[in-house]
Amino acid sequence: MIACSFVHGNSLCNHIAVIIYPEPKQVLKVLAENDIIIPGDEEEQFKKGVHHTAVKSFVQAELARIAKTNAFNGLERPKSHFALVDEEFKVGVILTPTMKLQRKKAREFFTTQISEIYGNVSSW
Repeated sequence: MIACSFVHGNSLCNHIAVIIYPEPKQVLKVLAENDIIIPGDEEEQFKKGVHHTAVKSFVQAELARIAKTNAFNGLERPKSHFALVDEEFKVGVILTPTMKLQRKKAREFFTTQISEIYGNVSSW
């Protein structure tokens, strides 16, 4: 379900923020399974559907399953502190030519989403 992800930690918060680019085919599958119809071609359906609550719930369940399987502690579990993005991580922007994430560039690129995640939590 998760094609790319970026995990950001802030030492002033008791949780992590995760930015996730989900696999487009899986998003369309979740939408179809929940009888959610979005007009347009597959790309338009993905861009609109990635922000649907059914997709967010599915991703949250998947994150919980992965965390439990790998015995993550409480601070390592993203819980509901994540944002789904509809744009793939790009080489030259936040990825190196060898597909390694450049954390500083990613943090700058996703500043808005990170601020929203930390801003929506009362413990911040």
